[in-house]
Amino acid sequence: MDTAIQWKKVFDSVVRLMQLDPDTADLTDARKAAIVDNINHWVRAAWEYGFWPDLTYCEERDVTTKADDTKYVPWEEADKETIGHVRQVAERNPRGSWYPQPLGFGMIPEGAMIGPNDPDTVWVEFRIPAREFTMVAYAGDTTYGQGDLAYDDTTGETYKSLQDSNTGHAVTETDWWELVEFPWKFYEYVRKRAYADELRQDGDKDKAKFQEDPAQGELDRVWDVETAQQKQTERAQVQLG
Repeated sequence: MDTAIQWKKVFDSVVRLMQLDPDTADLTDARKAAIVDNINHWVRAAWEYGFWPDLTYCEERDVTTKADDTKYVPWEEADKETIGHVRQVAERNPRGSWYPQPLGFGMIPEGAMIGPNDPDTVWVEFRIPAREFTMVAYAGDTTYGQGDLAYDDTTGETYKSLQDSNTGHAVTETDWWELVEFPWKFYEYVRKRAYADELRQDGDKDKAKFQEDPAQGELDRVWDVETAQQKQTERAQVQLG
């Protein structure tokens, strides 16, 4: 089963719900940007609905100590996934140990702060940051910074720049660009919520509500299915361990 859907199909689906043909509709850049903003908003809402199994990682991380002896786990570490939201910090792998020894933690701008007597290497279970998308086309003469987005009309996908000073490198160059995949499981929820935003902006609150309720029901259903599967996997891992 596919886990991702082409970004353009998501955008076009919202436009079709607006009773427009995405191939012929004369959408201004500002209107496209507004639709994309709505989509990105609901992607983030779905993303942060819970700790989705495929978006939640568990990695061993090095601890950094500041000049005032504050110890923390940085949000970013070379060759590791970026930490978006921390679920737990522990001395041992919480997915492979009966007694992971959870550690107290708090949030500071640099990362997840832990206690002064905690170890210098810890395990962190976390959700990766929500993805964002764009319809602003890639331009070969534009200099992109790390994290900047560009849309490629050939593939219908969004790409994120992996480096600063990214000029003239095609989105197919994987040293410079990373494909931003749209999770298939969020498709129905996001497109209906984004369409509901358009309806509300037009003053049609009743029709907006008609889209919002089933959209939330679909997200709830997907969550129930995935978390049930996660519990089965966790039980199997414990038995095997």
